[in-house]
Amino acid sequence: MNPYAKGILIVLASAMGAGAAVAATTHEVWTISLAVIANISTTTIALIMQSPLPRKEWTDDQRKAVQPTEVK
Repeated sequence: MNPYAKGILIVLASAMGAGAAVAATTHEVWTISLAVIANISTTTIALIMQSPLPRKEWTDDQRKAVQPTEVK
């Protein structure tokens, strides 16, 4: 799946969940809207913060050094 489409779906699903949770306790449109807006912003920031940074490839020696050894 396209990572941008996946991110948009995550943000929308999270916002719907926040809206439903707040709507269960209050029916004020402004309160629900603020909860959804706050959730969209925090979810977007969380997705941006965890996006992968370019990393250097491991050499075979480095990979062997961190792999656990087999116990017989």
